[in-house]
Amino acid sequence: YSFDVGPIHIIGFSTEVYFYTQYGLQLISEQYNWLEQDLKEANKPENRKQRPWIITMGHRPMYCSNTDHDDCTKHESRVYGLRCKNNFSVSVYGQLDQVRMGFSTYPGLEDL
Repeated sequence: YSFDVGPIHIIGFSTEVYFYTQYGLQLISEQYNWLEQDLKEANKPENRKQRPWIITMGHRPMYCSNTDHDDCTKHESRVYGLRCKNNFSVSVYGQLDQVRMGFSTYPGLEDL
């Protein structure tokens, strides 16, 4: 789902579908296509002017920096490329119960 609040476009999506593929790959495909379309609309210049902030949220992180051999160290994110291509402002995830702040690790965006 997604919604707008003032200057913010907020997107919530299931990160669990990438860990429980036994329920079908169609869930992944449908969500990815929906997310891609939502971000395409949110990034139109007229929309980005009204809502310059894009915040995403989910349960499991798209990537992480620890080596606890759980979650994102076992699975490469299917949506990390969308994050970088569409310049999310903030991403919030809760599974690891840790705080991480930093700069982009995506090639070509290191200086943003």
